[in-house]
Amino acid sequence: MLLASCNSSRNLLQKEYDLAGKDVAENIAAASGMPDFCSYRMKASLKVNGKSVSANSVLRVDGDNLILMSVTVPLLGIEVGRMEVDADEIRVIDKMGKRYVALTFHELSKAAGATVSYNTVKSVFLNRIFSLPGKDLTDARKISRLFDIEELGGARYMLSQKELGGRLAFEVSEEGKSLAKTSVRSGGSSGIECRYSDFVEKGGFVLPEKIRVEGTVKSYKINLDMQAREIDLEPVKVKPLNLERYNRVSFEDCMKMLEVY
Repeated sequence: MLLASCNSSRNLLQKEYDLAGKDVAENIAAASGMPDFCSYRMKASLKVNGKSVSANSVLRVDGDNLILMSVTVPLLGIEVGRMEVDADEIRVIDKMGKRYVALTFHELSKAAGATVSYNTVKSVFLNRIFSLPGKDLTDARKISRLFDIEELGGARYMLSQKELGGRLAFEVSEEGKSLAKTSVRSGGSSGIECRYSDFVEKGGFVLPEKIRVEGTVKSYKINLDMQAREIDLEPVKVKPLNLERYNRVSFEDCMKMLEVY
């Protein structure tokens, strides 16, 4: 009976792979093979609890090394602030005021009600689906086993995965060639949601010119809207700022620092 049950499970997995989203899984696997590097020249708008600020920005993803968003003054091109993301934490830096705030991914995950890591942030900016650390998403058969694939109609599909009491869901369009929405939640909390639109083809890959990230961190409702003006997939090298002469402040002070609290 046990052997028969195992055989039935294998047949069910094979059937799911063959009939429910085979093309979707294969397209997603192909998209996951895009380079780990990108540069976005864009306008970024940050809204916290209904109050907003906008600025010209450059976003650079340097593989597994560092993610850097640089904020500049219009016309002058002077960098006044930046966000740095490395394997351990996220830092928001006020260069003019010589101060910064840092949140470890453990602190951020707890505050946001969603499991967040460097890979999560990188995947959001590269328009990729992601799974728990160590899960290979470049193989279509593994993708079909990790996620439930549901057809939504209109060439749209929903991929969902339940892990550790939380839920990870992705909405893909054009049979999996582009990611339209990402949702990460732990338990019944609000979590983090990302939406993508205005897709363009670049280097054989489909990428969004508009990215919107929504979430609640420590009672602050945060929306980040990014409108790309230029996208480049060439390798980039970025370095973190030396913060020896900077003062570390609290997250709440960071909200005041951005003048949107």
